[in-house]
Amino acid sequence: MGLTSQLNRKYRALIARGIYPVCYLCGKEIKKQNEVSQDHLIPKALGGETIKPNLICSHKYCNNLKGMMTVQEWFDRERS
Repeated sequence: MGLTSQLNRKYRALIARGIYPVCYLCGKEIKKQNEVSQDHLIPKALGGETIKPNLICSHKYCNNLKGMMTVQEWFDRERS
């Protein structure tokens, strides 16, 4: 099992127990198991690796909106 799958299982287990992780991108709690996703701070398409320091917890929706932007590009776009 890959690292992202392991982390998604961990977050889903927390949600099932009523402990809600926070989306790194929007800052809101992730309250449904099917909404949790792992995202890369530096996208794989830009050379980012699937290692713990490069992975964040996010809503699937936020992850899809971010696309291939870096997290910094995402925050810069959201502030403008």
